[in-house]
Amino acid sequence: LAGSAHNVSGSYATGNVSGNGYTGGLVGEHISNTIINSNATGQIRCTGANCGGLIGAALSYGGPILNSFATGNVTSTSTRVGGLAGYIHTSSVIDQGSYATGNVTGTNNIGGLVGYCNGGRINNSNYTSHSIYGGSYVGGLVGYGLGECVIRNSFSTVNVTGSAGSVGGLAGQNNRTYDSYATGTVSGGGSYVGGLIGYSTGNISNSNSTGNVTNTGSYTGGLVGINYLDGGYIENSFSTGNVSGRAYTGGLIGRTDLNLSCNG
Repeated sequence: LAGSAHNVSGSYATGNVSGNGYTGGLVGEHISNTIINSNATGQIRCTGANCGGLIGAALSYGGPILNSFATGNVTSTSTRVGGLAGYIHTSSVIDQGSYATGNVTGTNNIGGLVGYCNGGRINNSNYTSHSIYGGSYVGGLVGYGLGECVIRNSFSTVNVTGSAGSVGGLAGQNNRTYDSYATGTVSGGGSYVGGLIGYSTGNISNSNSTGNVTNTGSYTGGLVGINYLDGGYIENSFSTGNVSGRAYTGGLIGRTDLNLSCNG
């Protein structure tokens, strides 16, 4: 529909899209303002970074993405690949029931909804599909959550496979996770694999995972692979799946560092 865009409302695209970087089913590059009540249903193929089912990338002034969705498969030979958006920045918010349902495949930073969340917020959103596959930083909802990336009241039901490390049913890595869950199986081939979060650098509250977790590497947990250094707290959260890994394997957490409190 657009290579780059400001406001998009009540719009859709149905065709298949192929490109290099910054490729999306609806918008390649989202600069500012709002995308609302819009969708894309075509298949996405790209050979460069920042590819998504709806939006390739929402940059530093990218505004909210509201009540919007993508249903096509997203396949890339590069990084930052998501079912809805390949990349979102600090000012970006995905909310109001936005979702993606296509299978997602790429190299690193691969997420069912967002590949790379650079401080953005994901609220009331979900990803339901069959499979996500990548190398490292692979998650059912978010591949790599950097800085103050917040996931709240969201979920993923997909099976997640990462051939390397930092793999999670909800996020490969994330900083703040609240009132969210993952139900799919998680398979990893390196360090930091968890049913909810592979590598947690912040707080997890009122969240859970129910899928089985298997890993051929270390630091494997039913909920979290590792909660690193001043990684905050985990409270009112649980996991119910079976867990299989190598060194540092736990039913809930593979490894915790300092300043962590676990509350039932």
